[in-house]
Amino acid sequence: MGSVTDALPKEHMKKYLKALKAKKGFTLVEIMAVVALIAILFVIFIPRIGFAANKTKMTGVQVDMHSYQTALETTAMEHGGFKTAMVGADDSAKVAALGAAINSNLDKSLQVTVAGTAASPTVTPSADHKDPWGNAYVIAFAPATDTITVTSWGPDGKTGADDLVMTCLYNGTCKTTTTGFSVDMK
Repeated sequence: MGSVTDALPKEHMKKYLKALKAKKGFTLVEIMAVVALIAILFVIFIPRIGFAANKTKMTGVQVDMHSYQTALETTAMEHGGFKTAMVGADDSAKVAALGAAINSNLDKSLQVTVAGTAASPTVTPSADHKDPWGNAYVIAFAPATDTITVTSWGPDGKTGADDLVMTCLYNGTCKTTTTGFSVDMK
């Protein structure tokens, strides 16, 4: 069996070959136009994809904050504040009592460790519980104002405008804020 060119008469063969030679591909201008169009699409859509991912992670932080909020509100209401949850004969017993009071209202994956003195306790979240960006939550208890703050440093892992901070007062009122964004989680 012969090729396609064997079946064509000579005059058609010349036209066929001439047509093949004339079709050489895309011009440089056409290729540049396609590359420019693809670049424009990347510039438009890539930031939106990143924003959507961060928005999803922010929602994850809000879910964690809501869990902490529920535990801290319950602790504050059960004990009349955070300082009053610190019962015991000495500093270590008072600090341990605060940790036990908070943990009794937290899921096991969110458990905290409370150490230090009654005047300056430190609250540390579970080492394997991190925000969606892989940063540890920062939990601070201020005995002077009887408030506890829970902070996620956001995508950059540093203090700044992308932080999500929840402050819980002794009366069980909690508010979550970040620069340019505020939501009551009640």
